[in-house]
Amino acid sequence: MQSHDDPEQAHLICCTEMLMECYRKAVFRNNMILADAGRNSRDIAVLRFLEQTMESLHKYHPKGNQVYFTLYYTYVVPGKLTALQLRDRIGGKVVGHAISRTTVYRWKKYALQELGMVIWRQNPRRLDNLAEFINRYLGTAPDVGRIARFFGGPFVSFV
Repeated sequence: MQSHDDPEQAHLICCTEMLMECYRKAVFRNNMILADAGRNSRDIAVLRFLEQTMESLHKYHPKGNQVYFTLYYTYVVPGKLTALQLRDRIGGKVVGHAISRTTVYRWKKYALQELGMVIWRQNPRRLDNLAEFINRYLGTAPDVGRIARFFGGPFVSFV
């Protein structure tokens, strides 16, 4: 595992954050969930993959509650929550009380890192689908080759 200050690790976290922002854009518009019928089938597959991955982290990761609820309240709930709301909701679900803004930031970075370690460790076709999904919603695509090299690529099989 590489250090947290490693530029490649930072790139992985940045790409994961881009992906989650796209998730938010694809799912919500004006605080309303869009019907699946209006989406591209590849988008639906990516959204389901992200949801299943977050659920798996919640269930199997040693810090599953922390990772899941940080991602959930940051990217999944309708509308963007303020920093104060994030502190209260994430802290309330994980430790039973509000947490500091610094802790929210650290937990968000950690959650994105852990999610990224799972989602970007895919076969090349899935990586291309994820990059295409990001490009469709943000107008820019991550360097999936750089991500693959982070895992010792050209790619590391998910299995």
